[in-house]
Amino acid sequence: VEVVVIDPGHGGVDAGVLGPGGTQEKTVNLQVARELARYLRREADVQVVLTRSEDVHLPLAERAELGNNAGGNLFVSLHCNGWFSEGARGLETYFLSPAETDWSQSVQAAENQVPGAEPDDVDFIVWDLVQNRFINHSSDLAEVIQNAVSESLGLPNRGVRQAGFKVLVGAYMPAVLVEMGFLSNPEEEVRLASESYQRQLAHALGDAILAY
Repeated sequence: VEVVVIDPGHGGVDAGVLGPGGTQEKTVNLQVARELARYLRREADVQVVLTRSEDVHLPLAERAELGNNAGGNLFVSLHCNGWFSEGARGLETYFLSPAETDWSQSVQAAENQVPGAEPDDVDFIVWDLVQNRFINHSSDLAEVIQNAVSESLGLPNRGVRQAGFKVLVGAYMPAVLVEMGFLSNPEEEVRLASESYQRQLAHALGDAILAY
């Protein structure tokens, strides 16, 4: 692995999940991604590419394309979860495959929705041709990240899941999407908005990526 692609989810007009205290998902994603990039560059001889380094809107399809053009070997998309119940909490990691549960389908629908865009289905013909050859590696990477970060930070381990995320379609490399916590949970929102916790989270993610 020579090039790691970090994708801070959402951005610009697409704020993502909004916490009850006003924390925007797009901001948390970007701040963790920036610290993760700094950490990886400091700890290992790898090149790190951010799909966005500021608060801008970037179409989902362009994110994987940016990673491919950069010669990426791993693609990690960072997100925060949301749910109508404030009690939901913990970490989830996804790889690209048809969603097998109602929960995975609901997360998939939320992450694939872009303001101003018409909803459509993930093109699994593209998935078969491109991401399917990396499915075992993507699953392994998801397992390492999910278990290592949950254990390191003492988070509820919600397990590895699969869903049809558009942002992962077309990534010509092992690719995962990490839901770092629930902004809809007031306690997790406070942590996710904290600079010190963002640093801990980024370092735990970095250690997991390097372990993989």
